[in-house]
Amino acid sequence: MKPVSGGFLIDLRRLPGILQIMLNQNYHKFPSLSFRNIHPHIPEAGAIYIANSIKTFAESLVGVFIPIFILKLPNLPLINSNDLINRILWVLIFYFFRSIFILLLLKPLTNIIFGRINLKWSIFISNVVLAFSLLCLSIADKSTHMLILASFLVAAAIIMYWLPFHLFFIRKLGTKDGHYGKRYGFQILFDSTSAAIAPLTGGIILTLFGFQALFATGIIVILISAIPIVSSVTEHAHGKHNAYYTLLNFIKDPKYKNDSIAMASIASDSILYAVFWPIMLIIVLESFEKVGAITSISIAISSLVAIMVGIQIDKGRSKILHKIGVAVNSMLFIIRAFVFTPISVYLIDIFDRMNGAFYVVPFTSAMYKHAREGHHDSDFIIYREYVVHGIMAVTTLAAFILLFFIPRWQYIFILTAIVSPFVYWVQKKR
Repeated sequence: MKPVSGGFLIDLRRLPGILQIMLNQNYHKFPSLSFRNIHPHIPEAGAIYIANSIKTFAESLVGVFIPIFILKLPNLPLINSNDLINRILWVLIFYFFRSIFILLLLKPLTNIIFGRINLKWSIFISNVVLAFSLLCLSIADKSTHMLILASFLVAAAIIMYWLPFHLFFIRKLGTKDGHYGKRYGFQILFDSTSAAIAPLTGGIILTLFGFQALFATGIIVILISAIPIVSSVTEHAHGKHNAYYTLLNFIKDPKYKNDSIAMASIASDSILYAVFWPIMLIIVLESFEKVGAITSISIAISSLVAIMVGIQIDKGRSKILHKIGVAVNSMLFIIRAFVFTPISVYLIDIFDRMNGAFYVVPFTSAMYKHAREGHHDSDFIIYREYVVHGIMAVTTLAAFILLFFIPRWQYIFILTAIVSPFVYWVQKKR
């Protein structure tokens, strides 16, 4: 589970949250790591874990390289006289339109998902659509219009995948008392394994064969990833949803004000990280293989460290650790604005991924719990998508404008340092 919706926006700092295996559970003794100890309904639980792990591998394979691909496209229309800034602006345009399309498509696609097709076939269709988006990107060097079409397809794929996935997770993997720590921890364990392998693999494919081969590999894996859920997960009939009405109800309810603030914070953090950090990596490291390697190595290291963090969370120190994670997260973003050397980039990436577990674990657990508490999980997820992608659109637009005025583009990381602490609002009383 990513803090925000995927579709080639994978905040890989957050994946080493294996510590969630221990969250709200006395699980540091590790009695067994078999599916039988995760959930009694083995086929469905296993299908959800496996499907998302394969999807994570596919998206991690190409995700960190998408901003770099757009950055290196030839003949991008001129928006800014500075060539590098002009290219960064086009990366922001891609993600801005992706979020705008999500906001426009949420209502009609929600009606289709809950009214005409079921959740698991929505996931299958989303993967097909996502594969077509990669196909559009692969020919974007011939026409920049393909970037906008690709962002439209990614938007549709995000809605059709993450709405059903979150609902499957809430309904199939939660405990009776509403705890998701151990269940989500296993998902993150498998996702971390996939994500640790994928970026290095993607970097090697890029170096040897180029972007076309990378996109082709991603398409194949994405299409395979839907098979476990389609073949193994069952579901009941779904009621109709009015997405706009749902959004207004949640906005009017003061109980969800802090949730909205926290989601807005992590959405801004994630989109700015996903756009600007890969750009920083390729500029400083000047190698696809090195970009992939640093991503893979830091995920592997931070996954091991996260186990020790999990023991402390078991002792009831979740809020304290969350405060530490929020403070360190902002500090690392400020440092990013002033680094220029490969060793600095490596150290920041490793420390950031270690800290990612502190930052996102309490947030994600609280979101699932809040979704279940009111017995309106599907409405909560719809509301979440509106907030997250509305804020992402605003954030990318703000970054777009700021790039015309700030002396160095790296100062955007300071903006991230300012907005990211508000994720702690999820801990406040509702």
